[in-house]
Amino acid sequence: MQESGRLLDWCPMRDRLFNLAHHLYPSLDNLAEGERNTAAGYLIRALVFLPMSLIGIIWLVSVTELGVLRRHWLFLVVLFGFVIVLSRLWLEMHFSTVSGSYRSERRSFWGEALWSGVLVVGPSANWLGVALPMLSLLGQGWSAKPLQRLHLLSQSIFRISILIPALVEVAVYRALGGVFPLPGLDVMQAIPAVAATLAGFSLGSLMIWLYLAVTRLMSPISEAGPSDRLLRPHFRLLMVLIGPLAGLVSILPAGLYSLAGPTAYFSFLLLMTAVALLIDQLSRAVESARQRTRELEQLEVFSQALLQAPLDASALLPLLSGCLMRMFPHSNVAVYIHPDQLLLHPVGWEGPDPAVWAWQSATAEPCVFLPGQPCPWAGEPDQGGTILVPIVEAQTGQPAGRVYLYRDAHGSDIATLLPAVQSLSAQIASALHNIHIYHETLTERIAHERVTQELALAGQIQTNFLPDEIPVSEMWHIAACLEPAYETSGDFYDIIPLWDERLGLVIADVSDKGMGAALYMALCRTLLRAYAVDYSVRYPDTYAYHPERVVSSVNQRIIEDTHGDFFVTLFYAIYDPRISSLTYTNAGHNPPYLLRPQGADAVQRLTRTGLPLGILDDRKWERGSVAVRPDDVLVMYTDGVTEAHNHTYDEFGEERLQQVIQANLNRSPQPLCDAIRGAVADFTGDEPCSDDITLVVVKWLKARMLDM
Repeated sequence: MQESGRLLDWCPMRDRLFNLAHHLYPSLDNLAEGERNTAAGYLIRALVFLPMSLIGIIWLVSVTELGVLRRHWLFLVVLFGFVIVLSRLWLEMHFSTVSGSYRSERRSFWGEALWSGVLVVGPSANWLGVALPMLSLLGQGWSAKPLQRLHLLSQSIFRISILIPALVEVAVYRALGGVFPLPGLDVMQAIPAVAATLAGFSLGSLMIWLYLAVTRLMSPISEAGPSDRLLRPHFRLLMVLIGPLAGLVSILPAGLYSLAGPTAYFSFLLLMTAVALLIDQLSRAVESARQRTRELEQLEVFSQALLQAPLDASALLPLLSGCLMRMFPHSNVAVYIHPDQLLLHPVGWEGPDPAVWAWQSATAEPCVFLPGQPCPWAGEPDQGGTILVPIVEAQTGQPAGRVYLYRDAHGSDIATLLPAVQSLSAQIASALHNIHIYHETLTERIAHERVTQELALAGQIQTNFLPDEIPVSEMWHIAACLEPAYETSGDFYDIIPLWDERLGLVIADVSDKGMGAALYMALCRTLLRAYAVDYSVRYPDTYAYHPERVVSSVNQRIIEDTHGDFFVTLFYAIYDPRISSLTYTNAGHNPPYLLRPQGADAVQRLTRTGLPLGILDDRKWERGSVAVRPDDVLVMYTDGVTEAHNHTYDEFGEERLQQVIQANLNRSPQPLCDAIRGAVADFTGDEPCSDDITLVVVKWLKARMLDM
C-alpha cells in the first residue's frame, strides 16, 4: 500500500489532471482529503467524454424522424421502462483506493435493450439513451452531496457519449443493407445486425475501458488482499468482453418483433431483465462474501501486527488505521479510547457528534440504530445506519472507549457488520489489556517477580479466551475444565453456539510449553472460532457436515502466518440436534470416547482423521460421523490426562481412564469430570504436574427433532 501511495504522490500525469480539475472546480478543497482524487477523477472523466456526447447529440438530431417517434410512442414508452429497470441492475465489484475511499467498477445492461429498440424503430430510439441520464441527473442530483453530484454528472455524460457507438452501429447496419425494423432472424437478414452489433459494442467496450482507465489513474487501487488479487483481473477481462457478447442477444427480440409482434418482443425483454436481475443478485452475494473475507483477513492482519508492535497505546490506533479501510468500505468509522485518543476514517472526516462519547459512557452493551431511528445523543434520525460498540477492559469490565460506525449507503444492512465491529472491539480491548500488563510489569523491581506477574496475567488473558458460560440445553449437559501445568497453557477448549441450534465442540493441545505455546494457542483459538462462525453463516445448509473445511482453513492460515516449530492437535465436532448426529474431524488428537449405556458398541473411540495442524499446507482432513442417543456420554481429553505419571514414572494411561469413566458413567458431566481429575491426582501423588490437563464431558439427555 505504501508503494501505491508513492505512486499517487509522484505520478506527473495525475498531478496535472488534478490541477486542471481543481482549476475548473475550486470546491475540491471543501471535500474530505480521501474524496478529492475521486472527485477530480469524475471531473476529468466528464471532460473526456463531453465532446463525444455533443457529437452524438448533434448526429442524433440530424437523423431523428418525428413521424417515427409519434407512430411508435407507446412502444418507446414501454421500452423506456425496461431501460430504466435494467440501468439499476449491475455487474459490479468494489475496490479500495490508496486515498482511503472505496469505488466500484460496474456495468449495466440497458444498452442492449436500447439497441434492440433501434433495430425495431430506427436511430430515433436513441433518444431514450439521452433521456435516461438526464432523468437520473435531475431526479437525484439536486439533493445529492457534492461528491455524489459529481459522480452523477460524470456518469450522465458518459451514458450520453454511448451515442457514438450507436452512430457506428447504425452506419454499419445501413451500409450492409440493413433496414428498420429488422425483417427477421434468417442468416442473411441477421448478418448486418450481427456486424453492426460487434462493431458498436466493441467500440463501447473500448469506451468503458477508457472510462475505467481514467478512474484508475485518478484513484489508484490499493494493494489487494488474496481474494482481490484472484478476482480483479478476471473481473476486468469480463467487463471488456461481455459487451459484444451481450449485444448479440439484443438482435433476438428485434427479430421476434417482426415475426410475432410487440408481445413477443417485450416477453423477451422481460426474460433479459430476469437474467440481469440474477446477475445483479449474484454480484451482490459475491461482494457480501468478499466483505466477510476482508473482515476476517483484516482482523488477522491486525492481530499479527499487534504481536509484532511495541506495547504502547500510542501505536495502537496507527496500526488500526490501515485495517479500517478494507474492513468497512462505504463507512465512516471512529475509534475512541479514553481519555483523548481518537482515530477517524476516512481521512478528512470531521467525526461524529462529540456527544456520542458521553452518551451512556458506562454501558457495556452494543447498540445498532437503523436508518430513520433517532440517535439518543442527537435526538434526530440519521439517513444511514449506526453501530456503537464499547471497548471493554478485560480486568474491570468497564468501557475503555468505543467503536462508532456509520454507513449511509445500504444503511438498512448495518446490522450485518455488528459481528465484525464486535471482533474489532475485542481485539482492541485485548491489545489495551496487554499494554496495561506490560506497563505494570515494567515497574517491578525484581526481574523474577516481574516475569511471574506477566505470566500470571497472561494466564488470566488465556482464561478469558475460554467460554465464559457453558451453553445450557434440555438436550445435553456439558462440563469442562482446564488445569495448566504452568502459568500459561498450550491446551484450550471451546463450546461454540452455531447456526440453527447446532453446537461446535473443540479441544486442542499445542506442542511445547511456555509463552510461545500460549500465543500460538490464542491465534489458533481465534482462527477456529472465526472460521467456524463464518462458515455457519455463509453455508447454513451444509457447514454442519463438513467440519474438515474449518480445520483446513485454520491450518492454511497457521502455515501462512507463523514460522515457528509449533503444531497443534485438535478435535472439532459439530452436533446437529435435528438428526442427533455428531460430525467430527480429528487432527492428530487423542481419540475421544463415546460411551453408550448398553449395546455392543458401548465404547467407541473417535479416531484420528488427519495430521495435526501447522505441519503441512497441502494436507486434507477426513471427517467422521456418529449417531448419539439419550444417555450417551462423550469424553474429550488431552494427553495431560493419560500421560500423567507417578513417582515411578508409570503413566495413568487409557485403561485407567476408561475404568474411571465406566465407574461413573451414570453420573452427570461435572461429577464425572471431577472423578477423572481426582483419580489422576491420586495416581500422581506428590509428583508435580508436567502437562496441562483439559477435559470436556458431554452427556445427551434426550433427543428433540427440530423443524428442517
